[in-house]
Amino acid sequence: MFNKLKTAFVLVVIGGLAGIIIFGVNELTYERIEANIVEQEKAYYREIFDFEKDFNMFLEINELDGELDQEIIIYEADSNGNKIDGVIYGYAYKDITKNNYGDITVIVGIDLEGNIAKVVIGSNNNTPTFVNKIETKYLYKFEEQDISDYSIDTFTGASYTYGSVTNAIDLASNYYLENRGDE
Repeated sequence: MFNKLKTAFVLVVIGGLAGIIIFGVNELTYERIEANIVEQEKAYYREIFDFEKDFNMFLEINELDGELDQEIIIYEADSNGNKIDGVIYGYAYKDITKNNYGDITVIVGIDLEGNIAKVVIGSNNNTPTFVNKIETKYLYKFEEQDISDYSIDTFTGASYTYGSVTNAIDLASNYYLENRGDE
């Protein structure tokens, strides 16, 4: 009986110490993790709008109440990271959704002329072969299409992933045309 209590006590102590260590590591690395998340976000916008790696940008992120999750307005930033007013480079719309294969984030970039700059698939846990197929064979077809009159392929072989992409484009188009189209 004493051996069982001793073993249980040792396991509780080990579990407690492990928990404290994990908490400490999370606290120590929190700022770096947040900075990495911001850099990953900026990498998506660099890809969408074909910015150089050293381009300073300021992201104005607007949380949306509808089906679309965020509108991101991309400004040029000064060397301190402050927004340069009036220097907008484009808009991006983020849709974070779930399909039959899991979560997927789709970002639709729209340039100042109202054309689709690029569509990218961000974080997701959809089947990698389907995501890769959509990224390599279908997303580029949206580039430079007018956001008010774009065409989609009806058969891709990856219908859930592509459906999430086209739904995000539809949502972005509707929001942009209702809120930004006359700017």
